[in-house]
Amino acid sequence: MQKAAQIDEEHKLLTCLNFKRHDWLNHLQVMTGYLSLREYDRLRNYVTRVLDEAEREGQIFQIAYAPLAHYLLTYNIFAKDTAFNVHIAANVTRLKAQVGECLLQAICTFEQVIAAACTRKATDVVTIDLALHDSENKVPSGCSYVLYVDVTPPPAVYEALRNTNWALVQKQLGPWCEDVTIDWDGRTLECGVRVAGQAK
Repeated sequence: MQKAAQIDEEHKLLTCLNFKRHDWLNHLQVMTGYLSLREYDRLRNYVTRVLDEAEREGQIFQIAYAPLAHYLLTYNIFAKDTAFNVHIAANVTRLKAQVGECLLQAICTFEQVIAAACTRKATDVVTIDLALHDSENKVPSGCSYVLYVDVTPPPAVYEALRNTNWALVQKQLGPWCEDVTIDWDGRTLECGVRVAGQAK
């Protein structure tokens, strides 16, 4: 059993490395194409986009709680119906383990609800925007963070999400989060939670 688990982890690692290799090869091919066509403005814009993506990924690498960083870095490689677009504020990477675990549980809860709606309604990949910021409401421990989860789903998924029992979702988040807000702005689902350091 232990050997099988080890083989599975090694397979996942190789999958991740191959994904990143393929991703960077694609970037190089696009940049080489713009260069050969002397499309310098498009090349400059593309390089800027690639650097922005690398910087966002670098912020995730700096998260001190490894299970959260691992989850965010590998999610898009293995997920089928959803994809993360992650923005981490520079001052929130040094998370204590308790905070990191609470944030991981909150993100997983939202992801499972949204992914379930996508699975029930066959659709293109739905992007989930995740943003993590330092909270202005300080707590005695000094560590309080706000997680924002936004998604603008296609019509079929929108209806499935509107019919979700969000009161139950808020209850599920209860042990991990404070100040849970779930709202709709037009066709965009906007969620926010505050995490203050440990499960209640």
